[in-house]
Amino acid sequence: MVGAYDEVVLSVIVPPMIDPSRPLPKAAFFPFQVGVTTASSRRHGIERWHLPHYMHDLQMEFVRTEEELAISVRNGSAPVLDVVVTHFPPPSRRESSSTPSR
Repeated sequence: MVGAYDEVVLSVIVPPMIDPSRPLPKAAFFPFQVGVTTASSRRHGIERWHLPHYMHDLQMEFVRTEEELAISVRNGSAPVLDVVVTHFPPPSRRESSSTPSR
């Protein structure tokens, strides 16, 4: 058991693989770097997913408001990634049907 941790996966958009017997995919992503906040989660991720991992414990902060989601990733005092998301598309029919109403 690895316990609680945060994770960030850096990916690029790539053309999806097409299978004639399946519906056309909307997009595909190629993950090229994973960063996590604990050594145990990094070991687990490397063994399970076989993806390249940043080999230091990162500090992550996620701040969600009604208007945006801000994500800040640091390696000690050095910035790694700062992202602010300001557009949230409406949920798909699949997401809205599986989400319990409150």
